[in-house]
Formats: sequence, structure tokens, C-alpha cells
Amino acid sequence: MINFSKNRFNGEVPSGIGSCLLLRSVDFSENVLSGHIPDTMQKLGLCNYLSLSSNMLTGEVPNWIGELNRLETLDLSGNRFLGQVPISIGNLQLLKVLNLSANGLSGSLPESMANCGNLLALDFSQNLLSGDLPTWIFGSRVEKVLHLENKLSGKFSSAPKLQVLDLSRNDFSGMIASSIGVLRNLQFLNLSKNSLFGHVPGTFGDLKELYVLDLSDNKLNGSIPTEIGGAFALKELRMERNSLSGQIPDSIGNCSSLMSLILSQNNLAGTIPAAMAKLGNLIYVDLSFNSLIGSLPKQLANLPSLISFNISHNNLQGELPAGGFFNTIAPSSVTGNPSLCGSAVNKTCPAVLPKPIVLNPNSSSDSTPGSFPQNPGHKRIILSISALIAIGAAAVIVVGVIAITVLNLRVRSSTSRSAAALTLSAGDGFSDSPTTDANSGKLVMFTGRPDFSTGAHALLNKDCELGRGGFGAVYRTVLRDGHPVAIKKLTVSSLVKSQEDFEREVKKTGENQAPKPCGT
Repeated sequence: MINFSKNRFNGEVPSGIGSCLLLRSVDFSENVLSGHIPDTMQKLGLCNYLSLSSNMLTGEVPNWIGELNRLETLDLSGNRFLGQVPISIGNLQLLKVLNLSANGLSGSLPESMANCGNLLALDFSQNLLSGDLPTWIFGSRVEKVLHLENKLSGKFSSAPKLQVLDLSRNDFSGMIASSIGVLRNLQFLNLSKNSLFGHVPGTFGDLKELYVLDLSDNKLNGSIPTEIGGAFALKELRMERNSLSGQIPDSIGNCSSLMSLILSQNNLAGTIPAAMAKLGNLIYVDLSFNSLIGSLPKQLANLPSLISFNISHNNLQGELPAGGFFNTIAPSSVTGNPSLCGSAVNKTCPAVLPKPIVLNPNSSSDSTPGSFPQNPGHKRIILSISALIAIGAAAVIVVGVIAITVLNLRVRSSTSRSAAALTLSAGDGFSDSPTTDANSGKLVMFTGRPDFSTGAHALLNKDCELGRGGFGAVYRTVLRDGHPVAIKKLTVSSLVKSQEDFEREVKKTGENQAPKPCGT
């Protein structure tokens, strides 16, 4: 075993190392070695671990590498290798880890690698590889890590045993196949920085073990599927810099382990779901540069772990949540929302107006208080409290005016009832004359003849007054034919308790008053 890793060795790999035929492990990683891999190393037939990563080695990966058929780990990453991946690498049937990332390799992956049936980790990221992604990758036993950050393109099939799949920084195009859902053991999926388009498949919700999903920097459109809530183990969800539209689904609240939610630079609309307040592990949230509307749910202030919550450049409005992280939120995280208010945006929120009272004019008396029949054919009347107060005051004034009017009418009626009415009687007897108001008083004339067309002037002449009694004054006068009459004017009708009293007073007056000419 030789381990010279993490030093500052420079120069070339010593060619004499090929003489150590019993070596099983060679590690020259993280040095400053340069030049080519010496051909003498092909004699290390018993070697199962070879790492030359993070150096400055150049040239091509030698074709003889396939002769080291005992290799289980081959790591040549982080160098300056050029050319194609040698076809002979398919002879390494015991290979479990193959890392050729961060080089300048080009061309396509050789089909011969389908013979590497024990692969658990495969990393070809940060190269110049192109062409179609070979289907043999999904037929091998790559169960742990798959990194292919290159210029690969084409379609890919399923690999149910994969736990980590990194296809980022490639030139993939087309849509994400819904068959991605068969990767039931997948824990890490990175498809970022490609040219993928179309909708995000709902089958992502079938990935119950997935904790990282990165679809950023593509051309994806459509909405975020509600099925995403089925991936409840998610810790990181990134879909920034796409063309996604629609609303953020409420089902996001089912991803209780979510720590990072990055959805910036899309066309998302609608409101921020209150279900986000359930995500107690949230640390980073970026919803900036979208078209979100409405107010922020107040419950977001209860999130205990927030470090960043960027909602800038949307159409949000209302007051920012009070308390917790939002008391110290950076102004740059809320800028670009003209209708937001609060200390973070240096804008005072308007006073809270009373909520309107909704009255239903069609509700019956047996309706439940506070409930309204849902009848779309009738409009509701919405009155503010101030309007109700004004209506009440007007009603009091109207009632007052009506009451005063009624009192005035009663006073006038009482005054008119005090006016005297005349009732004339002929002969030795008497008779009541009809009157418009029985309670206004009566006038009785005593005479021997029924002709009494004159004499009313006596009521206005004090000289004709014969005397006064409890029911009024008695006057005398002479009719036109010369017959004298006596007239008693009853001025206080309320003193007459009954019709019998009135009849008795008239009879008494007729017997005792001897009519004489007025003035004699």
C-alpha cells in the first residue's frame, strides 16, 4: 500500500512504481504531479485501489488501464486528461467506483462499460462528453452515485437501484419522463443546468426517499404538481430560473423536513400558501421575481429556523408578519412590492377599518343568527357601522317629529272641542240640534214658537246676559217676530258627566228663567 495523498509532490509519477508487483493500493491524490501516467503501472495486476485525483496530469487515459482487472476503485478526477474514455475500461468487471470528473474528456461513453456490472458510483461530471446518454447506465448496478455533468443528450431509461443521480451541467433537452418515478430508492436528483422543457411530472411524488430535488436552470413550464407533497422526505427543493406558472401548491406543507425552498425567477402567481407555516425546519426561502399576490400569512412569523426569506419583486401587499425573523428581515428581501407596508419597507400601514356588516334582506325570522342563505339570485346589502349609526339617528329624528306633530294635533283638537255648539228646542220642551262634535258643547233656546232665525247676536252682547252658572252663561234676546227667547251657552262641556245631567240642567233653566226683552 502506498499513500502519498495531500502533499505537495510535483514532477511526474515515478516510473519505478511498476516494479512493486504486490501493491494493492496506490494513492497519489491531492498533489501537484504532472506529465503522463507511466506505462509501467500496467504491471500492478493485484492493485484494487488507484487514485491520482486532484493533480495536473495530462495526456489521455491509457488504453492499458483495462488490464488492471482487479480494480474496484479508479479515481482520475481533477486532472487535465483529454480524449475519449478508453473502450478497454469495460474490462474492469469488479469496478465499483469510477470517477473521471473535472477533466477535458470528450466523445461519448463507450458501450463496453455495460460489462461493469458492479458499479455503485459513477462520476463523469465537468467534462466535454456529448451524445446520447447510454441506456446501459440504468442496467448496471449503479446504486449509490451517478454523476454525468457533461454535454450528454438524449433520453434515459430507469435505474430502480440508484440512490443518487446527478445529470447536471449537461446538454440534455426534451421533457422529463414520467418514468422517473420508478427510481424508488433515489435520494438525490440533480437535473439542473440543462435545456429540459415541458411540465414537471407528478411522479416525483412517488419518490418517498428523495431529499434533494434540483431542477433549476432549465426551460420547464406549467405548474408545480400538487403531487410534490408526496415526496415528504424532501429537504431541498430548487426550481429557480425556469418558466413555471400557476400557484405554489398547498401540498408543499406535507414536506415537513423541507429546509430550502428556492422558486425564484419564474412566473408563479396566486398567493403564498398558509400551509408553508407548517414547515418548521425551513431555513432558506426564495420566491423573488415572480407574480405572487395577496398578503403574507401571519403564521409565517412562527417559523423558528428562518435565516432568509426573499419575496422581492412580486405584487404582494399588506402588512408583513410581526415577530420572529420578520422583525429583522433585510429590506432587499421585500423590495419591489409597492403595496407592502411595515418597518422593513419604511412604509406605515393604514389604519385598520371596521369590517362591514353583511345584512341579508331575504332572511326569515327563524334563520340562524349570523348565517346567510347562499342564494346567488339575491344581492347582499353591505352597510358600515357608521352608516348604521346615521340611519339610527335619522330614525330618532323622524320619530321625534311625528310625536311632536301628534301632540300639536291633540292640543288643537282639545281647543276646538271647547267651542260651543248650538242645540235649539221649541215649545215648553227642548230638542238637541245636530252638531259636528258632540263634545264641543250645546246651545239651548227656550221659546214659545219654533221660529228662531235670529238672536245669535245676544251671545256677543254683555247687556243681554241674565246670569252665569256652573255650566255657562244665560242670555236673552228677541226674535224677528218679536218673541223673546233665553239662550244658555254651555262653555265647559267637560262638566257634563252624562246625558241625564245635561237634560236636567236644560229643564231647570227653562223653568226658572223668565225671558225678557234684552235691555228692559
